[in-house]
Amino acid sequence: MDDERMLAGIWAEVKDRFNHPSLNDPEMVDSLEGMDSAAFHWGERRHKVSRRFLDELSAQVPRERALKAIIEHETGHYTLFPRDLYKRVHLLAEADRWFGPKTPHLYGWYADLADEGALLAGGLAGDELLDMRKACAALAEKGGDVAGSLMNRLLSSLYAQSFGFPPIELDERGASYFSRLKDVPYINLTLGEHVSSFYRFGKAVEDLIPEEHTLMCTHSSLDGVPLRDLDASLSDILGELGPRAFRNAKKYLAKTRPDFKDSFDDSAQKAGGVRGKFKTHDDLIALYRRWASRYGLYIVRRPVERDTTALYLGGQQEWEPGQPLIRVDVFGSRGQIGMPGVTKIRQVEEGAIPSEEWSVPDLEVGIDSSASMDHPASWRGAPHILAAYILGKNYHANGSSVGGWNFSTDIAFLAPSRDLRAYHSLMASTWGGGTSINTEKLIELLKRMEYGSAVLQFAEEHPEQALRFVPRSSKKEVMEKSLDLDLTPIRTTVRKLDNVLITDGYLLNPKEVLAYLSTLGEITRNFVFLTDGAMYDKWRPLDLPNTWIYPATTPDQLLNLSLGRSRALVTEANLNYRGGVR
Repeated sequence: MDDERMLAGIWAEVKDRFNHPSLNDPEMVDSLEGMDSAAFHWGERRHKVSRRFLDELSAQVPRERALKAIIEHETGHYTLFPRDLYKRVHLLAEADRWFGPKTPHLYGWYADLADEGALLAGGLAGDELLDMRKACAALAEKGGDVAGSLMNRLLSSLYAQSFGFPPIELDERGASYFSRLKDVPYINLTLGEHVSSFYRFGKAVEDLIPEEHTLMCTHSSLDGVPLRDLDASLSDILGELGPRAFRNAKKYLAKTRPDFKDSFDDSAQKAGGVRGKFKTHDDLIALYRRWASRYGLYIVRRPVERDTTALYLGGQQEWEPGQPLIRVDVFGSRGQIGMPGVTKIRQVEEGAIPSEEWSVPDLEVGIDSSASMDHPASWRGAPHILAAYILGKNYHANGSSVGGWNFSTDIAFLAPSRDLRAYHSLMASTWGGGTSINTEKLIELLKRMEYGSAVLQFAEEHPEQALRFVPRSSKKEVMEKSLDLDLTPIRTTVRKLDNVLITDGYLLNPKEVLAYLSTLGEITRNFVFLTDGAMYDKWRPLDLPNTWIYPATTPDQLLNLSLGRSRALVTEANLNYRGGVR
């Protein structure tokens, strides 16, 4: 039987046993770059097996048995460990801090151990894996690779210990290394446990790798991974593990894949102060945009648009003798009825009448940036900022304007506009200090709100004065991010407005703040997310119309509230916002 037919038969059996993973059929090739053995090719989503490697194994193990072990091993990498690309990137990035240039070799060995351990524990492979390891040890010894030979024997010994295979003979040196490894867990672990085990494993055997050793296991290389998959892995790391792991992984990708470019980095800016204690953190905008992108985007399903016409009053024209007097504009005619050149009648026109029945409200988010709230640059991130980005993303995607106010002992204010970049900048900024907001300052800012502009205002300032507090070297950046582009905006009527307040609750006069927020639009609702349980008990009795107060004492509660408010846009879009059940 030729190799291709043998491979097709083995793959059919393995694919069925692994519940048909979404992989293309494997391929036999004459040789592979790097470690000339076998590998999963990310770009083609298939396993590739070197015929030369199979020939060498066949001298030690029956050819079909060796090929079966190879295919089981590679499929295990895709379905069991590391399975997800983000886990591979995360482990490599973490290990790079510990082991430096030795990381790829150590990861290759550990990945094989965890993969084959999961295969054996799950009954997806048998002692053909042990035979393959013995053959690899013999080939490494024949080629003068002392470290490779010993590692294959050590892996075989660990399998023998865990699964009752016949023991593998080790010399005194091998027994010493085995004593270090025998208590390291490697089967059915969480990602956090794998990080710990990898560290213990690496520390136990890192001295086996000669400084001049350059051979890299294929599973340790990210060279063949498509850039879009690397970008997606960063989002997974950020969402699952947080900003610290994200930054570390991004740094590792910059080092190992210089062709990689973060797809969210186009809006990143340097951090810098705008005024006094008010600090912008625009370098964090890309991080929070990426983080928010992992959460649902909810779009209102609008009715199918079609041409409709109606008669309506549209302007005036002079009355002429013979025309009916029923449409006379008494006030426009100054009381003179039936006088040519003086009497005016209302003109009837035909055209489309716009409807706001399905419009989504605009958004104002009040965000607490006092010292008691998480800092946006924290290693674990700031859940309240992420919640604000999720809200802004969803309202903006539905055609609404977004704005807000950032407060602590002082206030920075941004009226609702379509400038999402300005909104992101405001939400990621900080004051620090305590949360003793001056209600009079807030009300004054809201009273002079220039709706539809993207002008950053501070308490006791007018918009045109804002640039006075920006350093000369930063004025160009401030202008480019549209915070001070329009200094003469036209005030417009606020129709529907949702106010979302995210705070720990230590405001001097919350009832007054919420009462005034309720007057900003013709149809206004207030949603308060309180991160302090004790303050929630004090706020809960507040009896205000169209105001909903929720506890958000954990990051999950806060994110779920922001997602719930975003999801409600779809179901509430055709409702009257004046009412609602509290």
